[in-house]
Amino acid sequence: RDISRRVKAESNFETAKQKLQAALDASIVGIWDYNLIDKKLTWDKTMFRLYQISKKNSEKLYDQWKQKIHPDDVEGVEELLGEVIKGKGKYDTSFRIIWPDNSLHYIRAKGLVHVNEFGDPIKILGTNWDITKQKEVESALHKSIDQNKLFIDEAPSAIAMFDTNMQYMAASKKWLSDYDIDQNVIGKSHYEVFPEIGEDWKKIHQKCLKGAIRSCDEEMFERADGSVQWITWEVKPWYKNDN
Repeated sequence: RDISRRVKAESNFETAKQKLQAALDASIVGIWDYNLIDKKLTWDKTMFRLYQISKKNSEKLYDQWKQKIHPDDVEGVEELLGEVIKGKGKYDTSFRIIWPDNSLHYIRAKGLVHVNEFGDPIKILGTNWDITKQKEVESALHKSIDQNKLFIDEAPSAIAMFDTNMQYMAASKKWLSDYDIDQNVIGKSHYEVFPEIGEDWKKIHQKCLKGAIRSCDEEMFERADGSVQWITWEVKPWYKNDN
């Protein structure tokens, strides 16, 4: 028989497989396979690197994986895994692990359940990757936000900070008193707190969110009750990273 097509297909498959593995190695994404029938966990070499476990020591791999997870995260991780096996959710989570040098690392994990012809789950195929740097940046950002909130709250000027949806993240006591606001504005839309804000102001806000700085030394602000305030204002974009 002429097996040229089969040989070519096998060659193409092997080439694609090598390219995929090269991409996974470069991106430091580990692949794992958990057989639900014999309870056997299989890892590729990147997984061993992510968890700092020797590839030579792959006996009872599930127990070794579990021991690496931070004690406070073990219960939640196993509970989610159990729910996914029962078909009650997706395996998409993150958790902390501890390396042999006691350093803390964050892992993002995703998995897809495979079933047999009867619809019974037989294995989970998934990925892991290290998100420690991302978590460190997020932690620093939250710390920065908390510090800014404290500064803004006690500032002698009327200052407010908004997210990209123009929802309040912080507002100084002076801001609340100057505008006679007697409600908790955190998390609320600026346009809900000030329904009198017109399209001109909204356009200024959108330009600011795209990087523009705008200011005015003297402008009339007509409130919803018909009263008038004269204000000096400035809006600036606030960046959480270089972009």
